[in-house]
Amino acid sequence: MILNAEHFENTNSIANTEFNNVLKLFGYCCSKIKKKENFNGSENENLITNILVKKYLRKNKEKFNIEHLLFDVQTGEIDINYKTIGYIDIKISNIGNKDLTDENEYYCFECKRLNGYSSYSKKYVLEGIKRFVISKYSAEMPLAGMIGYVQRGSIKEIIKEINNKLKKYPSIKTAEYLKKYKIGNINNLYKSNHGRGYPVPNIDIYHLMYDLKLTI
Repeated sequence: MILNAEHFENTNSIANTEFNNVLKLFGYCCSKIKKKENFNGSENENLITNILVKKYLRKNKEKFNIEHLLFDVQTGEIDINYKTIGYIDIKISNIGNKDLTDENEYYCFECKRLNGYSSYSKKYVLEGIKRFVISKYSAEMPLAGMIGYVQRGSIKEIIKEINNKLKKYPSIKTAEYLKKYKIGNINNLYKSNHGRGYPVPNIDIYHLMYDLKLTI
């Protein structure tokens, strides 16, 4: 099976794709990182992402039959003029003889810190969601992911704030605002849908909220 934009025209088929297993891997690692890491709430997103990728995602992917996928961090994104236009937080590409055989097709996850403050939710929207909507990232894929590192605040209230921010920016065409989505046993998974234009008219974004708040 070749995984490409045409394959994802019906996003309800996601349960039958390997992206489903990628999400399950993230959910599994989320539960592990919360228990094993001693975060104090001041860590920047790059450090958390590096720990997540190197210590957890790469070491557990075989549990979800995706050992052929390569997990990398801070990978340069090249536009049609061959210029580097940004750096993807987590890029997941194929290193085996399965799916994603076109190197321009990959899974992209953007990571942001969240702590209940409006400024952080604004960054999540303008420096995260918007980058997918304007096809800066994952231009040839109809789905992508975002990770919210929740260091303080209520996830429920943070999701509400993100949706409110989306409503304030009509240039970000939102067909479906963030709402709970169920895949396996993943906690705090949400999905939104946005219009974007050529070459993929819509994109589903899956939002995983990692509860990294200190337990006192």
